[in-house]
Amino acid sequence: MKRFFAIFLALSLFCGLIGCGRDAEVTETPAAEATPQPMAEAKAADAAAEGSVSIYAAEGREGWSALAELYAERSGIRVSLSESMDGATLLCVDYESMVSLAERAMALDETAAASRLSVASYAYRNSEGSILGLPLELASVGIAVNTELLEKAGYSMDTLDGFKAIRRFSTSVNDRKEELGFSGWAPMALAEEGFDKLSLYLLDQPIYAELQESGSFTGKYVGDYRDSHYKDLFTVMLDFGTKTGKDVNTVTTDEALSVFAEGSTLFCLIDSRELDTLSAKGMDLSKLDYIPAWMFLPRDDEQGFVTDATLYAAICAADTAGQHAAEDFLYWCLSDSEAVAILSGMYEGLPYEGFSCANPMLAKNAAYDAAGRSAVPWLHRQVPDLSAWNGKFLTEIHIITPDNVVWRWQVMVWALVDIWNGK
Repeated sequence: MKRFFAIFLALSLFCGLIGCGRDAEVTETPAAEATPQPMAEAKAADAAAEGSVSIYAAEGREGWSALAELYAERSGIRVSLSESMDGATLLCVDYESMVSLAERAMALDETAAASRLSVASYAYRNSEGSILGLPLELASVGIAVNTELLEKAGYSMDTLDGFKAIRRFSTSVNDRKEELGFSGWAPMALAEEGFDKLSLYLLDQPIYAELQESGSFTGKYVGDYRDSHYKDLFTVMLDFGTKTGKDVNTVTTDEALSVFAEGSTLFCLIDSRELDTLSAKGMDLSKLDYIPAWMFLPRDDEQGFVTDATLYAAICAADTAGQHAAEDFLYWCLSDSEAVAILSGMYEGLPYEGFSCANPMLAKNAAYDAAGRSAVPWLHRQVPDLSAWNGKFLTEIHIITPDNVVWRWQVMVWALVDIWNGK
């Protein structure tokens, strides 16, 4: 629905390029375009009559407070911050909260804010496919490559073109590790939260591939891609890591990141949210590049990272005036140059038209999206009892005491199929 305020903003406000990360820069444009003129008093009164906005934010309250103040100054519409989700009209929440809001969140498919999405698949949708939550922040899981060590080993990113190349490079590096001074992989991390990337995010890939072929994401999981693809990365990390066999059961994520940050390995399984940790450990992020885990698609060059939203914006206004006010405010946040500069300091990976990205892994994810590569969604979040899923996986993988990878993998097979199918 096109209301007066939304039309006015679309004609008068300018959308500048911003960075999605906390250190992103805004591209300067001529002042005449970058600084929208305040509404006339009569127009502000008309807009204010449409309703007010109440924001609940799980995080970033300081930034939302600045946005509220700026918007009220520009439009004359009152924007306040709520301490609870009850009564708030614009809610910025995580996935679990979005699930609980699904019954009362309004569909955003036809809104101006939704039209700015660069990748619609990152939105939260209900079972009918309607958009209920617009993504505010993304996270990607893939493989980090130390390009300095890659060159030292005699290779380049151009030749790292698929999983067979990963295995070939890992084998060559480990065969020459005494000469080169580094190994193929940072250790597989299975202690504490370390197993999340293996048991949750990377497991999404074979499940996604199989269920995508069947046309149903609620069907039974057979494991067609598990044995030939998921197993590849599992065994490569175990075979060529700095720790192998049962020793990986005690490796934490922090330990694995430390090994990689000190330049001891060529590859490391990485989450885009861990780049700050690598930097804090002394890693020069300019030496890194990032590649997908390459585990299921027939063509390696069609696959992106395992990527999804971690935070969403939803509108839950009870009346039409409140809905309109929240819609207009959200659109303004995604289109006004000053607003997006504030928003960029709050969240990483904003997947909207005209946005750039400071996080290098998320920037590459955006480039993959633009090139039409398939980002794998986080299907594990659809499991009703996620803690039970992860707990069973961890129990099954840790009970194996022999170093025999084949036997260890067989137990993994039982665990993965049974968990997904609810046994």
